[in-house]
Amino acid sequence: MSNQIKIVFYNFFNIGDTYFAQPFVKNIIDNNGNNFQYYIMAKFNYFIYQSILPDINIIDNDNINLSSGNLQSYDYYFFKEQNILFINTWIGNYIYIHCHRKEYFLTYYKETMVECDPVSYIKSYQTMLNLILNKENIKINYNNDPLLAVPTFPPNLDINKFLNFKKNNTGKKIVFFNNYYPGSGQILSIHNVDDRIRIIDFFIKKNYIVLLPEYEHYLQVYKEKNNVIDLYFAPVIFDMVINKSCYNVYFNAKVAHNCDVVLYFDTGKNFTYLNQEFIDEYKNNINRNTKIHFGISNYYFNSLSNPVYFPEGYVNFIQAENCDTIIEKLEKSNYL
Repeated sequence: MSNQIKIVFYNFFNIGDTYFAQPFVKNIIDNNGNNFQYYIMAKFNYFIYQSILPDINIIDNDNINLSSGNLQSYDYYFFKEQNILFINTWIGNYIYIHCHRKEYFLTYYKETMVECDPVSYIKSYQTMLNLILNKENIKINYNNDPLLAVPTFPPNLDINKFLNFKKNNTGKKIVFFNNYYPGSGQILSIHNVDDRIRIIDFFIKKNYIVLLPEYEHYLQVYKEKNNVIDLYFAPVIFDMVINKSCYNVYFNAKVAHNCDVVLYFDTGKNFTYLNQEFIDEYKNNINRNTKIHFGISNYYFNSLSNPVYFPEGYVNFIQAENCDTIIEKLEKSNYL
């Protein structure tokens, strides 16, 4: 039996949670190479890992003799009998302190952890690795440069189907309207399907093509009933396969990045605009489309837009409590 330690990065939560853990996983693999064997254990969202770390292994937590409920309570767990080091990449565990180890998290992570701020994440992960070294005598090399806190976007992601669609519709601008529902209970400025229809109608009247990342039956009924030609669902027109890898999330993110205007909201799938490729294209004046982040408050946006890596003007923030405010502020803005 090999004495090499297996590192299992686990995360049982949603897209944003697993997405912002990617830089940490990549950082460890880049700086430790063959010192360990590496595994990902999650409910979904494998594509963001496999696309940049093709040798990483995907495992099902059903094959592990520890329940997700048990693992969820720890920042790490070393299963010495099997030489497996479980590392919890759900940074929310360090924030909410919801489990029986409350004092432990308050002791070690209170000073470093800020929700949705990747720079604070890289510091908190460093704290955990220090604990692993001190308590388990396992040294894991790690680069805590804050510029490495930003996710790496999947390379060579082919969106030619969209680019051909865009080429065939050069007479109109395209707005990408993120109609994702929140997976973690966030309260959005858009409250229901009627609000979605009002936003769609607003842009249709301004001669935009409206592109949505998720199919919604009620919006399809609205499209057919009102003969709305310029409303499209990305999964339908681009024949996307939707599965646990979450490839579609990153396809949609890159499509959005190449539309004229993008409307983002406070959900993890929307936060994929925060990645090094898109930021570099903005900095180098390759792609400066209009990105607008709407929030009832600026809580998430302020954390995401850390000036360490976030260039001024990359994403515009509009505070809006409801659909009326969104339309009113868009009408008064110079973004369209």
